[in-house]
Amino acid sequence: MDTENIKIQIKTFFGLEEILAEEIKKLGGTNVEVKNRAVNCEGDLGFLYKINYSARTALKILVPIDEFKAYNETKYYDRLFKFEWDEFMDVNQTFAIDSTVNSERFSHSQFMTFKMKDAIVDYFQNKYGKRPSIETKS
Repeated sequence: MDTENIKIQIKTFFGLEEILAEEIKKLGGTNVEVKNRAVNCEGDLGFLYKINYSARTALKILVPIDEFKAYNETKYYDRLFKFEWDEFMDVNQTFAIDSTVNSERFSHSQFMTFKMKDAIVDYFQNKYGKRPSIETKS
């Protein structure tokens, strides 16, 4: 990951987007773009740490690890299956997926969450012959 130019999405409550955008600008974010319940921006690693402890109107701070277009659930699964998940997690770790779907093509968040879980588990099963566990409570 390039630590000098990190793309960041910061989630907030509806109606607080402009306030969050001003906060982000004052903290040093660049290319600030207001979205629905979110603000996208860029910054370096120091800025990422700074917004984690200073942004008062932020709910979640997300750093995308990949971006792609998928026009059906098969393409979605295939792209996720090909992603090198072992760069970010170990087969012996547990994981959980927290998803939000806002799409005309994909309307059921839980179905897309299950497809992603299947792709990740299948990736590890295919590569290592074992799968990571799912842990939704902690």
